[in-house]
Amino acid sequence: MLFLRSATIMALIFVFLSGCAGDNPPRDYREGVENVILIVVDTLAAQNLGFMGYERNTSPVIDGFSQRSIVFERAYTPKALTLPAFTSLFSGQHVMNHNVQGNGRALPENLHLLTRDFSDSGFFTIGFAASRVIDPRYGIDKGFEHYFPSGKYEIPAETVIEEVRNFLENPASAGNPGFVGETRPLFMFIHFFDTHTDYKPDSEIALEFVNPDYKGPVDGRVKLFEKFNNYEIELNSDDLRHVRDLYDAEIRTFDTKLEDLFYIFEQSGLMDNSLIVLTADHGENLGEHHYITHGHPYEPGLHIPLMFRFPDDYGAGTEIDKLVELTDVVPTLMDIAGIDIPSELDGQSLLPLIEDPSGDSGGFRDILIACGGINNSGKRTFSLFDGKFRLIKDIRWSDTPLLYDISIDPKEENDISGEHSELVELYSAFIDLLYSGDSTEDVFEYDFETLEMLRSLGYVQ
Repeated sequence: MLFLRSATIMALIFVFLSGCAGDNPPRDYREGVENVILIVVDTLAAQNLGFMGYERNTSPVIDGFSQRSIVFERAYTPKALTLPAFTSLFSGQHVMNHNVQGNGRALPENLHLLTRDFSDSGFFTIGFAASRVIDPRYGIDKGFEHYFPSGKYEIPAETVIEEVRNFLENPASAGNPGFVGETRPLFMFIHFFDTHTDYKPDSEIALEFVNPDYKGPVDGRVKLFEKFNNYEIELNSDDLRHVRDLYDAEIRTFDTKLEDLFYIFEQSGLMDNSLIVLTADHGENLGEHHYITHGHPYEPGLHIPLMFRFPDDYGAGTEIDKLVELTDVVPTLMDIAGIDIPSELDGQSLLPLIEDPSGDSGGFRDILIACGGINNSGKRTFSLFDGKFRLIKDIRWSDTPLLYDISIDPKEENDISGEHSELVELYSAFIDLLYSGDSTEDVFEYDFETLEMLRSLGYVQ
């Protein structure tokens, strides 16, 4: 019996790893794709967007864009923290492999970022960062010929969009010889930080979402959320509703600005000849599991939007429900652009799913692993998700694993580990085996400037 259990565990490991790396799928050069644009919205939870079934009108512009796109309904981040997630995005490596576990940490010098492959393949690579959380000092800009850091803890969407406009109207200012798309193909990364705490929605938009009679302590600032997360204070149902109201209003505020970016793309011709991808680095907890903001491996923080919009709206309206991960995004862009994909990546091209949304071609992962823990918290938590069940397990302490059935309990309110002891044992053993060699410490020394930046954003106290 022990042999059968071990064999089952090893089979799970094989499925996980074979889904992460394998033979490159056949390439399909999409007609009209000359440029690649990657838009990443920080802290944008899939569950709070209209096209994902949310009941409030938070995202009409994003919803409209999704109707012109191929949408991956079950896309997840490997960690609900900005720098680790972006490192996974640009490297195609899982957090446990690139080992950037928290914000404010330098990427390993030998870590290869796939943006370099775009540059080496003749693309003009340019990035626009809206927060110093992904500042060049950490090495996240490797592979970009030009990378515009914010210079501040955060800058608003309208400023980022204005930088994009200036570049497209005067590309020579960024060293691009000639007009974008005519002399060199373009790889453009655009980062937005507006939906991150503190929540500061437009006052008029807030009226559509916020209860004007609310008199409680919640004002959208992260300092109050930290006290709640640490059980220093309690928030009642009205308070938590106000948290959600402010966050929803923040999404709607950003959504209105995104329309300006799409207009610029239309005017410049980029809508006609570019593959445009919109996604997020992670989502947001809004009181679930006694936690506000992000960092823990639960559904609200892990589930992210992901959509691919091709020229002429190729495949518009297609919805794909296979499990995919943030690590898959850039390998997919490489595949579509005709760039060889390194075989050692954890991420994989999603092009076969774009060509055959049923996934009958096989080769895709059946489980996802996500990491938890925030910087100096000392907490080390992992989750395993098979599309139905999510196991939450702390491998550093001896906490009892939690099990949720996401298909009927998307808010993860009912622990059913006692009803599925064999599954809990199997998935727990899988996590133990997969990460038995992990010795990474969460304690990390920051310089003063980085510490102040992280403190202002609620990542450390």
